[in-house]
Amino acid sequence: MGTPREGAERIRQERTRQVRGLLILLAFILLGTVLHVGVRNVFLPGWWRVR
Repeated sequence: MGTPREGAERIRQERTRQVRGLLILLAFILLGTVLHVGVRNVFLPGWWRVR
C-alpha cells in the first residue's frame, strides 16, 4: 500500500485517462455521424456567412 500522495496521483492519472478515452470516443461518434449523414447535409453551403 502506498502513501496517500501516491494514491491521489494514481487517481488523477486514472481520471486523465478516462477523460482522454471519452474524448476519443466522442470524436469517433461525431466522425461516424458526419460520414453517415454526409458532409453536405451537416455543413450546408454558406453556413459560415453572417446575414
